Amino acid sequence: MKSADEIENLWRQINQDFDQDEGIELNQYLQSKGFSEKPSPESLNKAMPHLLDHAFIGEQDLDDSINSKYKVIKQLDSGGQSDIYLAERIDGVYRQTVIIKFISGHYDPDTLKLQFMQEMQLLADLKHPGVVGIIDGNVSADGKPWLVLDYIDGVHIDDYVVKNKLATADVVSLMMNVCEILQFIHKRGVLHKDLKPNNILIQQMNKVPYPVLLDFGIASLKGEKSELIFGTPAYSSPEQIKGSDIDQRSDIFSLGMLFGCLLLKVQQSSDYRLPQEKSRDNLLTDLKQAGIDRDLQQVIAKMVAYIPENRYQSADTVRSDLNLWQSGFPLSFNSHKLHRVVLKSIKRHPIVTMGLLLVVIAALFFTVKYTRDTNHLQQLTIAEKNATDGLMNFMLDDMYNNLERIGRIDVLRQVAEKSVAHLGQQDPLTLDEGGHHQTAKAYLNAGRVFDYLEQSEQAQNMYKQAEKHLEFIRDDALSYHQLLAELKVHQAQVFISAGQQQNTQQALQQAIDAMHVVMAIKPDSDATHLWEAHLEMAYHLMEYADADAALQHINQSIALATDEKNRKNNPAQWLYSESHSYQLKAWYEIDFGSLATGIEDVKNAIVAGEKSIQLDPEDIKKQNNVRILYNQLSYFYMENEQIEAAQQAALTAIEKGRALKIKAPFNQEFERELAYSYTTAGEIYQTLGDLQIALNYYQLGREISVRNFAADKHNYSTANDLAVDSLLIGGILQQLGQTEEAIKMFTETEQMMDPIYQNEPNNKYYTHTLLVTKLQLKKFDEAKSLFKQTQNNDMVDGVVEDLLAKNNLQDWSSTLIE
Repeated sequence: MKSADEIENLWRQINQDFDQDEGIELNQYLQSKGFSEKPSPESLNKAMPHLLDHAFIGEQDLDDSINSKYKVIKQLDSGGQSDIYLAERIDGVYRQTVIIKFISGHYDPDTLKLQFMQEMQLLADLKHPGVVGIIDGNVSADGKPWLVLDYIDGVHIDDYVVKNKLATADVVSLMMNVCEILQFIHKRGVLHKDLKPNNILIQQMNKVPYPVLLDFGIASLKGEKSELIFGTPAYSSPEQIKGSDIDQRSDIFSLGMLFGCLLLKVQQSSDYRLPQEKSRDNLLTDLKQAGIDRDLQQVIAKMVAYIPENRYQSADTVRSDLNLWQSGFPLSFNSHKLHRVVLKSIKRHPIVTMGLLLVVIAALFFTVKYTRDTNHLQQLTIAEKNATDGLMNFMLDDMYNNLERIGRIDVLRQVAEKSVAHLGQQDPLTLDEGGHHQTAKAYLNAGRVFDYLEQSEQAQNMYKQAEKHLEFIRDDALSYHQLLAELKVHQAQVFISAGQQQNTQQALQQAIDAMHVVMAIKPDSDATHLWEAHLEMAYHLMEYADADAALQHINQSIALATDEKNRKNNPAQWLYSESHSYQLKAWYEIDFGSLATGIEDVKNAIVAGEKSIQLDPEDIKKQNNVRILYNQLSYFYMENEQIEAAQQAALTAIEKGRALKIKAPFNQEFERELAYSYTTAGEIYQTLGDLQIALNYYQLGREISVRNFAADKHNYSTANDLAVDSLLIGGILQQLGQTEEAIKMFTETEQMMDPIYQNEPNNKYYTHTLLVTKLQLKKFDEAKSLFKQTQNNDMVDGVVEDLLAKNNLQDWSSTLIE
């Protein structure tokens, strides 16, 4: 026979277990706990006063401070740590349905009072649509804390998933939203510590389902110790169950358990519940047996890894991988595996790819079958080769855009190298006209990859090979001129990087002429390459100070983008193009016109860029474009001495850059742009005299440059980024009186830039960086020749002039000019 105290303890356990699994059958559960017999009258008599105290509640039982404002409608839940009531505000100020929460009578109020008060403060500090809001709170006259929360008109996430029969992709979308909310609270140092279906409601926000986290009763700030170990065992991490120190990775474990449970409810059984014991191992087994998507199994396995170091380290990284899954890209930990990338690309384009693969397979089959028929074999070999070329080119063309977007340059390099090796085995005499077209396109795309990798010589070789194959399709005037225009635009970009003025202008004019032929043959043709040629020509002419001609090409690019946009030909893309044209016009204004006009041009570019995002919200290149424009706007405001406006634009650029990093964590170009944003912010705060804040931003930029350089130590451009960041930090350290540290930074920069300059002595940017380094180290004999070269490159800026003045070397300018 159980005593009243034992029954009391049992109810505590029941509350905990039923929070975890509401489907438990009570009688069987009691029997499993050894309560096969009925409680005695004596034990019930002892427990009755306590049960009656908590079985009924009315207004007279509430604290006066609550009675004056709220009327209890009904009790929603009792147990766990708290008793929860549905109530209505009645003080006449306004009517509102709310939730009132008290410490549960099943626990000693003194034990939980501190945590309950902490929940009040946490909710007061966490303002987010995905976190239940606090309206009011206090301590009753008898010392019992209470709080009033927003009433969320929604259902628990597991019930929502089952009731609406959500597809897997929709469950993933909900999880991404939960990750975004978790990242929000984690960044503010808060851990939830009890993620489970009952603590996430789904409400409709503008007719879109959105999760809301509830019950922060056991939440805590990172690093806080708690003598109480609460949570729901089936969802709790091993370290939380053991009572060890926990961090955000514990919440990620719980979310992984929840995620797996939801997927099984969708795909296997709506009645699925997590096992009571070894829930993590059983969940992973159940996911595999149910045939849940393999990538999602891997995501969940990583979320619920036993060792926290083996899990995702933040909710952001979980969200990023789920976003990659939704977009059809490899997960972050699979993205180095080429076969996974190819398979993902095939899944995104099943008809085209399977068609090509079937042709290849068929060709191979018949090649074996009819090896004795020479003529037939030759025909099949040509068909096989064309089909293989088509597949390889599809990989280069489609995958180039997608892999460039997410920054997987390492994979691009592999695809390009394999494609070039395949193309090198071709015999041009075996190719028909279609084969030459495919091969020309493949060489062009390979050239784009090598240009992106800053391997200019290899890029030009690819373009020359493409041009050779183009000659075989001259009879198809439309295809020939379309591909020729595209080729010449990309070829010109390599010439620009090499400083080849005449070749650049000639290639761009060829592109413009070729596109005029295309438009004459087919007026409704895609005008993208014509717009690109005008824009690149304008850049080129500005570089050589041909202002009038440059402006003419800028205006032509704006007019073309506007016309195509108004014709409703892919308006999102043409708004993006229009944005680029206004961006270039702004740079033109700062060099040859009015700074005020330039600022207005940047604003026009931002408007066009943001409209393009509204029409195509998934294209992160368009999002990156707007981020770059805010960088530019900040710089222009600085030049115009509008420091406050510059500061706001720079911080906006940083905010957008951080959001992009979540969406494309491996894109090195996006990271570089974020580093530029940090540098701009550092320059602004340095101008304002806030040296410590400036140093912080410079260091954030340098951290990115260090990572990029470590990933590709043969890339001179990333090395120069790191050198510039180091020089900026060294300059701040000098101002702060930390001379020894500054000299060390300058010396490391010199050691990195000396060999780069030896290999690329004509690059004006590397020359400028090395000149500043030598001046900072007071190596004036070495700096003098570099200054002359910088002067000839028209790269003497305020930084160089200030260092000359600081070291009394102003006479260098006049002496060297003479």
